[in-house]
Amino acid sequence: MNSRFAVMLIIAVVMAGGAAWLAKRWVDSQTGNVEVAQPDTTSVVVAAARIPFATRIEATHIKLTEWPKDNVPEGVFTELEPVIGKVTQRDFYANELLLQPQVTDHVGGSTLSAIIEQGKRAMSVRVNDVVGVAGFILPGNRADIIATRRGGSTYTLLRNIKVLAIDQTASRDQDKPAVVRALTLEVTPQQAETLVQAMKTGTLQFTLRNPMDDTEVNLAIKEDTPAPAVKRKVVRYSAPAKFKVIRWP
Repeated sequence: MNSRFAVMLIIAVVMAGGAAWLAKRWVDSQTGNVEVAQPDTTSVVVAAARIPFATRIEATHIKLTEWPKDNVPEGVFTELEPVIGKVTQRDFYANELLLQPQVTDHVGGSTLSAIIEQGKRAMSVRVNDVVGVAGFILPGNRADIIATRRGGSTYTLLRNIKVLAIDQTASRDQDKPAVVRALTLEVTPQQAETLVQAMKTGTLQFTLRNPMDDTEVNLAIKEDTPAPAVKRKVVRYSAPAKFKVIRWP
C-alpha cells in the first residue's frame, strides 16, 4: 500500500507541476511577457531621407539599419562608405533599400554624365512651348520625334527616346508643366547623327509617350530615304487654231 501511495503521489505532483507551468504560459501570453525569439539580422544601407533622381549621395543621405537575413535582396550595400559619392539612378524614399543597380559611380564632371546608359550619348535639342508638348515633357519621360523636311514630307525620325533633362534640370521632382528652351535626350551615336542631319534639313516635333508603352523599339529613319513623290496635275497648253482670211471680190 505504501509503494502504491508513493507512486500516486509522485504522479499527482508531476501533473500539478505541469498544470502550473501551462497556467503560467497562458498568463504570460495574455500579459505580453512571452519571450519571442529575435530573427537573425544584418546591417544594410537605406535612405535616411528622400533622395531625388540624379543626386550625388552624401553621408547625410544614408544610414544603416537592421534587416532580416533571410529577406535581404540581392545587390544591397552593407557599409556606408562604398555608397557615398555615387549618383542615384532614380528617386529613393526614407528607409528604402539602396541596391547596386540603382546607383552608379561618379568619376567626374556633371552628375548627368553619370546617369547616361553605357554606349549612349546625351544630346540637347532646342525647343519651344509647342515643340516641347506645351511643357509636359519632363525628365524621365519618353517621346517620339517627328521630322518635317522643308519640302513638306513628314515622318517619324526616332521612337521611344528617353528625356534626361529639361533646360538644366535633371530632377524628376517636377509634376507640373514648364516652358523650356531645350530638351536633353539619351541617344546612340547613330541616332545623334540622324538627329543633327534632320535639324539641318527641316524642323522637329516631339510626341509624348505613355511610360508603360514599350511596344516599339528605338528606330531611326535614314535621312537619305527618298521623300514620297508628290503627284501634280499637268495642264498642257494648246496653241489656238490658225485662221486664213480670204478677201471676197
